[in-house]
Amino acid sequence: MATTHDPGHEQAAAQVVDAFVSLADESRRRADTAIPSDDDLARAVTAAVRLYADRAEQTGQHPAPLTPDATATDAIVAVAEMMRFADLNAFDVNMWLSRRA
Repeated sequence: MATTHDPGHEQAAAQVVDAFVSLADESRRRADTAIPSDDDLARAVTAAVRLYADRAEQTGQHPAPLTPDATATDAIVAVAEMMRFADLNAFDVNMWLSRRA
């Protein structure tokens, strides 16, 4: 599928990401800041995961899905919970991991 490069759309998307990251960072740092509900957090993570997966499928590229400040603990907590939610086991995941080898 051919895509067109729209600098205005790209800038708007970057602004939305910047706003979300700022709010998330503030929420993690300060106990008196409102944190998102479980449902809102699930919606945000779902949107990010689906965007990443769609982009990877469309482009065949798999850029780093996390920034360098994410820890191994951050990654495994999220991955383990996503595996539980999707009813995946280590065998299922290994099949997907070997797909890119």
